[in-house]
Amino acid sequence: EERKKYKKLQAEYKKRCAALDQAEGEFDRRRDAEIENINVMKEKAEKKLKRDRRVLDQQSRTLLAKMPSKKDREEIQQLEEMLERERANNKRKERAHRMNEDRLRRQVAELSRKNDELKDEIRRLEKRQLESREEGERQRERATERGAARPSASAAGNGGELRGERSHREAKARAPAGAAAMAAKEAPKEAREGGGGGGGAKKKVTYANGTTKTVHASGETVIHFTNGDIKRTKGGRTEYYYSEVDTWHTTYESEQVEVFHFPSGQIECHFKNGTKEVLFPDGVAHRLTDPEGEEHQL
Repeated sequence: EERKKYKKLQAEYKKRCAALDQAEGEFDRRRDAEIENINVMKEKAEKKLKRDRRVLDQQSRTLLAKMPSKKDREEIQQLEEMLERERANNKRKERAHRMNEDRLRRQVAELSRKNDELKDEIRRLEKRQLESREEGERQRERATERGAARPSASAAGNGGELRGERSHREAKARAPAGAAAMAAKEAPKEAREGGGGGGGAKKKVTYANGTTKTVHASGETVIHFTNGDIKRTKGGRTEYYYSEVDTWHTTYESEQVEVFHFPSGQIECHFKNGTKEVLFPDGVAHRLTDPEGEEHQL
């Protein structure tokens, strides 16, 4: 019985040893296969690494060949400095351009304002001229009516003449006698033609808008505007010619008198105390004294 058990145990042992040997052999085969696979992968990786290294070296050599030399770097730096200077110059020019543009805009606005003022002054002058013509017509009509009434009422006429003579003397006391006639003799014809000055020009300035200013040795200043207007100043006398309406406006600061020469030949003298003297082209002058509104034939 014991022998049977021993043989049985011995057979089981041998069987287990054979299975163990078989498992060990299988393990060895798998290990060798894995080692071989690892070696193959290693070779492939080394080949790829070598190939990548060659490509990297080639790219590095290409980049080094393309990199600028010292001379090229100096030229690049000089060009960059020139470009920076040009940029700074352009910025300065742009600032100057903006300043000039702002200045021109202000000048245009100022000239527009002055043009509007001149237009308003022209309208006032035209209105004054029309009023003066109407006043002259009314004066001539009243003179005609007074001349027709004198033969039939001599006594009343004598009293009216005395009152008229007294008013005439009062009007003379308020304004210089014959100022319009004197102004007619001093009409600024020479300035109207653009001359005057005498003694030669001392200095002449031409502005960007075309306006010219001439200062003569005699102290007279003449300004010619681009719209045809003329301004002449000497001492206490200022003359301004409105080209659009062909009218002269003369101001005497010392006498405080303004004289207007209209293209029709009519002349008006406006005094500070409200007196207005008109000389019509036909030679008939009359003086209007404000605020009474009395008209006196001269």
